[in-house]
Amino acid sequence: MKLLFENWRKYLNESHVPDTNVVLIIKPSDIHGKGIFAGEHVSKGTELGISHVRRGGDNWDIPPLGKYHNHSDQPNCVSVADAPLEGEKYSRKMVASRDIPAGEEVTVDYKLQPDLEQPGEWAIQ
Repeated sequence: MKLLFENWRKYLNESHVPDTNVVLIIKPSDIHGKGIFAGEHVSKGTELGISHVRRGGDNWDIPPLGKYHNHSDQPNCVSVADAPLEGEKYSRKMVASRDIPAGEEVTVDYKLQPDLEQPGEWAIQ
């Protein structure tokens, strides 16, 4: 019975990230709140998916990949824009900057995303 309860609790606290190129899972993070975790080995250079879409001005679409990834000073991913940041419309995708083993949290360096909101202590001055 205890095992059944623990498996059910795990199911409630985890969900798969939709619209990505690899298996990614949203679950509680030791960094902050919820985070994105590799559900399988991710090789360096793999595009994980789109994290942000700028529709013009301050209009953004932020899929779960963008909403739940956390900051690290030693990130395992980079966020790459598909057009100049000065443009009104572009998207950002996350790309693995090194191999990411299954179970590791997917992170980026927020300071390298100056066009996006910089929460808390990572705010660009």
